[in-house]
Amino acid sequence: MSKSRPTAPPDLAMPSYVGGWLGRRQERVLEHGFSEHQIALDWWKKELKTAGLDAWEVSVDPLGSGATRLDRATLFELGQLAHDHESTLRFLLHVLAWGSGIGSRNNRKRLAAFSNEELRRVNLDLLQRAASIVQSGDAYANRQAYSMLIRPGGGMVPGLGPAFFTKFLYFAGRGEGKVPPLILDARVASRLYDAGWTDLPRSSRKNGYSYSYNWYTDTYVSYCELLARWADESPLGTRPDEIERALFEGLGAPPPA
Repeated sequence: MSKSRPTAPPDLAMPSYVGGWLGRRQERVLEHGFSEHQIALDWWKKELKTAGLDAWEVSVDPLGSGATRLDRATLFELGQLAHDHESTLRFLLHVLAWGSGIGSRNNRKRLAAFSNEELRRVNLDLLQRAASIVQSGDAYANRQAYSMLIRPGGGMVPGLGPAFFTKFLYFAGRGEGKVPPLILDARVASRLYDAGWTDLPRSSRKNGYSYSYNWYTDTYVSYCELLARWADESPLGTRPDEIERALFEGLGAPPPA
């Protein structure tokens, strides 16, 4: 196991609390979403206009199905419809809204990466290629796509670091395939550290530790393989994103009814 490019311990066991989350993917993963208030629609309307992106709109019901919450199932569908620049940006904006919730931290910087026509073209070309690659749902595809979007110190698209571009890759991949791309953020990383992946990078802060990190490609690929293995070892036709959701919520969080 490399200290500079940490990969999961080969014998790392799934935390026992995760088991309580498994077996009901429809309710616990696909319907995991947020209301108009929770994704701050007024903020998005104002800031898209300011960025010159008012041709795009963020909604809890982008598919026109009558939905009142923006959920994972809807984002999977938007990802499948993202075949050109316009639809790819629409997809990304909804992923950002879902992932940000009521907070808007760094979203102005992310919008600025698309406000200029030339920047928009370059960045959407990159995102579209990465989204296409991960739809094969295997470890090699995850490696290719992640390495396209990462750079030392951040992401290739300004403001779009791993915690958010792995959301984009996850929804583009629809959670399908043998080793699908998955969301990796600081909360999930902290749960993995507690489970025994102790060479995951972290930094000391006043109130504890921070696990936000510009993950190495090797680390991300290993993470996706780890959760795929745990899913294979679990009953009930478990998918890896069920485990990701459980890790995000953590020990002591009761599964949704």
